[in-house]
Amino acid sequence: MRAVAWCSALILAVIIAWLLASRGSRSTSSTPSRHEVAEQSVGTEPDRLPQGSNLIPDTSSGKREPAAATTEPSATALPGVLIVTVMASDTHRGVPNVRLALIPHPAADGVGGGQSPYERFHVPPPDFKNAPCTGADGRASLEAPTGVELTLVAFDEVEQTTTRLHKIPKLNPGEQRDLTIEIPSRKDLHSFALVLARETRQPIVGAFARLLSPSVTWDAGLKVRPPATSSPQPTQATSDAAGILDLWAVSRDSRQVAVGAKGYAPAVLLAQRIDEPEKAQVVFLDRAATLEVRITDAGGVTIEGAFVEVTVEPRSLFQPLETSTVFANQFGQPRWTTESTVRGVGRLEDPPPNAPLQVHVARTRGTAATKVDQVTLEPGERRLIQGRVPDG
Repeated sequence: MRAVAWCSALILAVIIAWLLASRGSRSTSSTPSRHEVAEQSVGTEPDRLPQGSNLIPDTSSGKREPAAATTEPSATALPGVLIVTVMASDTHRGVPNVRLALIPHPAADGVGGGQSPYERFHVPPPDFKNAPCTGADGRASLEAPTGVELTLVAFDEVEQTTTRLHKIPKLNPGEQRDLTIEIPSRKDLHSFALVLARETRQPIVGAFARLLSPSVTWDAGLKVRPPATSSPQPTQATSDAAGILDLWAVSRDSRQVAVGAKGYAPAVLLAQRIDEPEKAQVVFLDRAATLEVRITDAGGVTIEGAFVEVTVEPRSLFQPLETSTVFANQFGQPRWTTESTVRGVGRLEDPPPNAPLQVHVARTRGTAATKVDQVTLEPGERRLIQGRVPDG
């Protein structure tokens, strides 16, 4: 009996201890600790952020989103500035009305490293329409890219000439640099030429000269036609009683001059710097030949108003001959054009002799021309050939 009573007392003590332990656990879990209170206060106050946080509160959803970072312009993004002074080569004074443009040249190991040599060096010409223009003092300011070499192109609006300054060193971001460029003074190259008849070696009075501009083709007859007015022109000259042409050109611009005279075939020379007429370069003119082309259709009927074109290789006109290998590509093929009369004959009175002439005809000007012949004429010769225009 005593053993049973002891066992019952022990079981009752265990049950009482378990009940007390269970009650204490529930009491502890319902009372938050000091740390839990601090954490809950942060979660229940969305407008208050921990110090140093980059989050902004979102009261509509209770979620936080990253705050927008406040950025300032990077120093490396700032362009450079070139303050350019354009001066005349003789007076060293500022030149107004000069348009300025920059051409960047990326380095092979930097931006544009994947570019081919053609892409790096054959860049489109600059558009001067909206380019900065120098004022009365010859100065202008340009915004410039940084980190690359530059080429400055100066376009003289008055003389229609361009001057380039290559390999301008790289600018640093935000750098401002002064730069001076000299351009040729307006018509700074003075040249004299003596025009002689090749057969007689006598001076030709009234020979006409005109500065040429590079082009694919040019009408030789128009270029050496005497001016309609006697007033002097900046790109033209007429020989005096001694056969002397007094020429002015821009040294860095086109200096090719077409020379002609009535009854003579034209020639092209390179104006050289010659300040004394006694040292004038000599240009010989050949007596012009005359070529007539009778144009008919496939049935042999003459065509009025048909188009005739004669072309010749540039080397046939250049003097001295060696200059043709340098400048021929700039000027393309010289040509002579006319239209047939009521008799169906087109006449060309000043093509060069001793040179192969390519003869083309077409039903009208502007339509496809057909080559009909190649002829070589003697000085002063007059020849009539036939040219047939195909039907259609």
